[in-house]
Amino acid sequence: MLGLFQRFKNGSFSVTVYAARISIVLCAFAGATVAVAQPKTLTAPIIPVLDTRQEQTRLEQEKQSEARANETSEQRLERLFLQLRKTSNEAAAKRVAGQIQTIWNRSGSATVDLLMQWSNGAMLEKKYDVAIDFLDEVLALKPDYAEVWSRRAMLHMMKEQPNRALYDIHKALELEPRHFSSLIILGTLMEGRGLKERAMQAYGQALELYPMMRDIQSSYVRLADELSDIRT
Repeated sequence: MLGLFQRFKNGSFSVTVYAARISIVLCAFAGATVAVAQPKTLTAPIIPVLDTRQEQTRLEQEKQSEARANETSEQRLERLFLQLRKTSNEAAAKRVAGQIQTIWNRSGSATVDLLMQWSNGAMLEKKYDVAIDFLDEVLALKPDYAEVWSRRAMLHMMKEQPNRALYDIHKALELEPRHFSSLIILGTLMEGRGLKERAMQAYGQALELYPMMRDIQSSYVRLADELSDIRT
């Protein structure tokens, strides 16, 4: 300020310019608004707030999807059987059971799969002997395939050949103890022989694997009542 006054005194600085500079300085101290360019107000960018629970769920789902993509058939069966035991919804249980059956239907051999299809076609046409012939060919190629033993047991039962059916169903359950369809066939065969306790046991094992089978629940309860009446 002293420098400005000195230059004014020497005549090198006009009165008008000096007054203008003084006005700006005083206005600034007083907090008044002056007609000078104002800097633009900076607005902070809006950063979305991430829901950590949703993110955690998404990450868990991604991990599950990745794990399922890499799981073996046996690992998938174990996971599906766990679901099947836990679900209390009949429709959902049927879907899970269908997924299990789909895995069992995959023999790993195109020839075997084709023979199984031909056997199914013959069975639907009630050509049971032809259907069994196709299954015999499958067993020659893949004797450790539980599904074919179960299918042949069912055909023998349809032909009223319980002894052959019983042999085949034991082979199926030896290879796959969780085969609930085979346990139902076993229960039916035992019931047909009047062995109610053994039938009830087979049905009970099937229900432990697949609790939402309403028909088998009814059969189990009926046998339990009949055995209770006999004992009393």
